[in-house]
Amino acid sequence: MTSDWEEAFVDASTFRNGPGKACVTCKAYRDKFQGFYVNVAITSIVFLVIGYHTTGSAIGAVAFALIAYVAAYAAIALHELAHAAAATLVGVGVPVFSIGGGRQVRVSRTAARWLLLGFTPSEGLIVLSYPSRNGYRMKSAFISAAGPLFNLACAGAVYAWLKQYEGALPTYPELAAQLFVIFNVLLGVANLLPFQASTPYGVMSSDGRSILEAFAMTDEQVDEAVGQTLFVVAYFEYLFGSKAAVVEMVEPVIESGGADIAMKILASAAYAETGNLDKGIRLCRAALEVDVLDRGQRAALLNNLAYALQFKETPDALDEAEQLSSEAYSLCPMALAIRSTRALVLVATDREREALALTRDRRFKIEPKPTQAKVLCTQATAYAKLGEMERAAESLAAATRLAPDSDRVARTRAELAEQAAA
Repeated sequence: MTSDWEEAFVDASTFRNGPGKACVTCKAYRDKFQGFYVNVAITSIVFLVIGYHTTGSAIGAVAFALIAYVAAYAAIALHELAHAAAATLVGVGVPVFSIGGGRQVRVSRTAARWLLLGFTPSEGLIVLSYPSRNGYRMKSAFISAAGPLFNLACAGAVYAWLKQYEGALPTYPELAAQLFVIFNVLLGVANLLPFQASTPYGVMSSDGRSILEAFAMTDEQVDEAVGQTLFVVAYFEYLFGSKAAVVEMVEPVIESGGADIAMKILASAAYAETGNLDKGIRLCRAALEVDVLDRGQRAALLNNLAYALQFKETPDALDEAEQLSSEAYSLCPMALAIRSTRALVLVATDREREALALTRDRRFKIEPKPTQAKVLCTQATAYAKLGEMERAAESLAAATRLAPDSDRVARTRAELAEQAAA
């Protein structure tokens, strides 16, 4: 089993073990992208096989699979909506609402909430924001119970409707209703059972176990869970929103000395992205010297320090950035954030071909759009330094389509224009 830190520079387990109310069908947000193709393939094959066995024809199998997709997605959506409604009812905020695995089909934001929609009906996630520790245990248990109980209520209502109109419904509407009942029953019953599932993404608790865990939490654990909300919201802001807003969120915690290692890693990345290079460098160096780190955490800090140093553009800073990014890459060679920074440093130290090899990692294509754009900008710079201006323009155009308002895209466009003019 690999560490969560090998796949991301922030601790994805925060979503599962802290304010993220996840059920057994849920994985942390960044994990949603890692298994996209496997997710789609397995789900589709299972539905098609069952559909063919049920209908006896290829067309029937496809129709069955499509109906099953919709029914399963609806069951998961209702499950998470019930969690969110219960949270709102007891005064708990829901800053993140996510349904579906794989690539994000849509990422949008209201004044107080991120909405993320994925492609496959395999998972859902809400992040809870508790205003205080008052009543935490009862509120947490109530919110946990709401999802599976609502699934069972929906299944019961639709089943009663089916019995009332038994034999009078067209084939496919009846099939859709039957599958809706089945998926809701499975989701409801499975989540009420108190168990944990060990996965490549960590240990996840069912809603039933979450209810038991809520009442077993110590006061210290409650305080920690309540306090983690800021980190989760800041992380989503970092992925999809404003890096400057992230700095505003986390800086008071950093300056107060109350930040944990996850917050320090996120803050140092945000500092570097917003041009606060010295703050980011100091924070990384201090954390590397003082904090007790596992391999992934050390790699993340080395990566962020290298990222900030390469912007200094002095020979000494570039030499240190090269050493640090090399060490981070040796610790976690498959982490996309580390591969991205390594490529950037290689371009800065005139090793463009090596950088291009790293940026062609196909997994970047299922990363959030701002991350893809950043990698494409590195690719564009590498091509430009090699004199391949047409390919550089293609990479920049692709980055612009993904993140037209990105500061990084604007900087790369200016660099390429300056080089073309020269």
